Amino acid sequence: MSNLSTVIQLHPNVKAALIHPERFMEVRGWLKGNALIAQQWKGNDGETMMHWAFLSNWVLAAELKEIGLTYDATDNFGRTPMDWVNDRMWYAVVEDNTNGQLSAGGKERLRRHSEQQVEYLWAQGARPSFSARFIHPGVVWMRAGSWGLLNLLKDDEQYSWFHWAPHGGHALHSWVLSPNTPQRRDFLKNWDEEFPVDLGDNNNRSALWYAVDAWLARPEWQKDLMAVVKELIAVHANPSLKDDEGVSPIGLLEKALEEGAEERHKIEALLTVLKTHENTSYYEDMPELDQNELNLLDVIDTQTKPTEDPFNVGQKED
Repeated sequence: MSNLSTVIQLHPNVKAALIHPERFMEVRGWLKGNALIAQQWKGNDGETMMHWAFLSNWVLAAELKEIGLTYDATDNFGRTPMDWVNDRMWYAVVEDNTNGQLSAGGKERLRRHSEQQVEYLWAQGARPSFSARFIHPGVVWMRAGSWGLLNLLKDDEQYSWFHWAPHGGHALHSWVLSPNTPQRRDFLKNWDEEFPVDLGDNNNRSALWYAVDAWLARPEWQKDLMAVVKELIAVHANPSLKDDEGVSPIGLLEKALEEGAEERHKIEALLTVLKTHENTSYYEDMPELDQNELNLLDVIDTQTKPTEDPFNVGQKED
């Protein structure tokens, strides 16, 4: 995002108020006598005042619309005001790219504020840009734990829960890296009632394939990803289902052992459990995880999840 700077100069107090949501009433007061400036103002990135209003307050955004600004205005990079909200949520909440300027409580308040903005403005017709160059809004909301926003996409013909990434990843693929909350388990239950849990991406890689791959690649994520694996097995995800290259989740683990991976006892423990559940289809009855298997899985370290993106789902294309 740009700094507030323009050929049409804004008073410093207006600039300061515009980027602080709690001061939106000051901007509304200024707007009454400066509608023409508000209409014509452009920032360094070619954004309109509407872009900043989306980060501030939906009432201010609605008043800017009344004087002629639009919810689908784009900046020099093709980003709409809704894209700005999603960008802020991605970099501040998901990636935690704030240089320590936001506490955990601050990030939670920002996430909730963004959710309120999106919910109201979506109902008024505002939308993100539909472009593969930007992070899909579903990926942002899923990874941020904004579960209530996901139904906006499900019910929208243009967005839906599918094709969230260039490689064809869908909502359940992003779900693998979502926050470990009761809402995460509720989402999986709802998905399982409507769609196959083994539904793959363009390479026929399932959510379980993603989870095992990330578990191998990121030891510091293992505790949370192990919970994901357990939840997927519980809804009959197939660990022997192969992708287009002939590799299954079980195959990923076997390959890691062949290549001399460290902490073999962990990989062997997970492999033992997955092999108990291999060669079963989604529709067949499958044995539940027994206590011995749960004990094996509990050998996983208790590390916390970092902020990197091992699937590169947030990678913007040139």
